[in-house]
Amino acid sequence: MEGASFKALLADPGLRGKAVGFARYGDGEAVITAVGIYTRFEDGEAVYFDHSKDPDENHNVVDDPAYAEVVQELEALLFACWAKYPDAYTSGGAGSEAP
Repeated sequence: MEGASFKALLADPGLRGKAVGFARYGDGEAVITAVGIYTRFEDGEAVYFDHSKDPDENHNVVDDPAYAEVVQELEALLFACWAKYPDAYTSGGAGSEAP
């Protein structure tokens, strides 16, 4: 398994871990940060929820110009992950064609 142990983080929650995590939700794949979650689905649709303002994920702000930069950064991270681990995604990644 690739990566470093997070045992130290469990022992001391004050330590900083990775800046982002990746997850799969049904037919979507996500990049999760301390502030929010960006998910892209197989049909190319995407959502971004700012957990600092919307912890219950009621307001998708993916098309809000105020979030354009963060959405672009998270999307780039997701595409970089697909490029690095192509065999991890059965269809090349959810909505694998770059926008």
